[in-house]
Amino acid sequence: MTSHSTADLDPEFFAKMVESVGVGVGIYGDDGQFAYVNEAYADLFAVTPAELIGEPLWDIVPAIEESNFDQYWESFDDGDTREAETRHTYNNREIPVATVTTRRSRNGTAYHFGTIKDISVRKAREQEIERQNERLENFASIV
Repeated sequence: MTSHSTADLDPEFFAKMVESVGVGVGIYGDDGQFAYVNEAYADLFAVTPAELIGEPLWDIVPAIEESNFDQYWESFDDGDTREAETRHTYNNREIPVATVTTRRSRNGTAYHFGTIKDISVRKAREQEIERQNERLENFASIV
């Protein structure tokens, strides 16, 4: 079996692999601005990836405030991975998402690499179940 390093692989191959995962991908550095987003992430907001590149994280992720970004950034060690459920907003759209963010360094520069999955359908289903449970509780209290 032949071993290949990632250095042997074409950047276009990586781009195709990232697109094939079927979830949004975003990469940002210590300035908090997106350096890369894939088509799937941009599609959540009906924009092109180019429109999101350079946008600060705090303008899209309300849970991260600009004044707290440095503290957030410094709270990661290289290789740390965190999962969260939050909302991303852009272009008059608000999307509930599940994120997995990992810090990785390349040539001495740290980046956060995140996958972003739209969980709108799951959240809507959870709200409907909650409403049904409330109706059942109301009915049971009457009976």
